[in-house]
Amino acid sequence: MIVFRAFSKDQAMNVYDVVTEELSQPRICWHPSGKFFFANQENTVCVVELATQKVIWRLRGHTGVVRDIHYHPSKDLLVSASYDRTFKIWGWTAEGQQLN
Repeated sequence: MIVFRAFSKDQAMNVYDVVTEELSQPRICWHPSGKFFFANQENTVCVVELATQKVIWRLRGHTGVVRDIHYHPSKDLLVSASYDRTFKIWGWTAEGQQLN
């Protein structure tokens, strides 16, 4: 995954922990703190920490490919939708801790 600087064509970093297949439809969304972003990888949602450029959590729960993800900043919730015809609601904190 290539991360670009805002309003620029300069690459900020490359993240190698999120691997997708050739025909995948990548989706990402940012945590409002700017410390993390969320990306889909097959049936999981990866939480990538920008400081380390590593996946720190893999949110598993879907049986089909994750089609879309959205973060609700005021409620600290991440929602993922999948081709398995389900959606999951994940709690998340600014410190990067997954909630149940």
